[in-house]
Amino acid sequence: MAELQDYSGPLKTDLRWEDFSKEALIKLMHAYCRSFVGIMGCWNTVDKMHMPSLTNEQAQDIVDDAYKMVAQYFEYPLVKKAANLEGDDVITMIKLFQILPDGNHGGLYKAKYDIKNRNDVVITFTECPSLEYYERKGRDDLMKVCCQENGSEEKAFRWYAHLINPKIKVEALKYPPRKNKGEIACKWHFYIPE
Repeated sequence: MAELQDYSGPLKTDLRWEDFSKEALIKLMHAYCRSFVGIMGCWNTVDKMHMPSLTNEQAQDIVDDAYKMVAQYFEYPLVKKAANLEGDDVITMIKLFQILPDGNHGGLYKAKYDIKNRNDVVITFTECPSLEYYERKGRDDLMKVCCQENGSEEKAFRWYAHLINPKIKVEALKYPPRKNKGEIACKWHFYIPE
């Protein structure tokens, strides 16, 4: 049977991922990645709808707590095993970041890497759809709880770093906001002190 390029044809009651072409699977992965990021954003919005007295920080704390559990019990162990990802250095952590559903694999977040050695890497995020959304909607309040000091992104980086190796340090070199869209989104230093 020919590989499916999409699922526009008839229902296949015995459908398996193996039935799809590589190109179709990549399209689905990109859709799933965007969906995952959307779920987190919707979660925060729904928290505030059902509990209007919550501050943005409180609503984001709920999302962060849930995300931390997902990271610890599902994302990290499942993705690590599926990718046969071994090691406890910064490069291993970066590899994990790249293959997570909301990771910096280029489909969502574009990044440049300055790799000094296996335990010293600076990542510059040049494109970030979350930041672009906050800018477009004028939501500096949400940018603050997600992107700035001790925001969701920084917390997530620290959680994953700790899962790989508790010795990994995470240092923000530049937070949003940015003055114009030509600037980088943010910049981070991941390292293990010698």
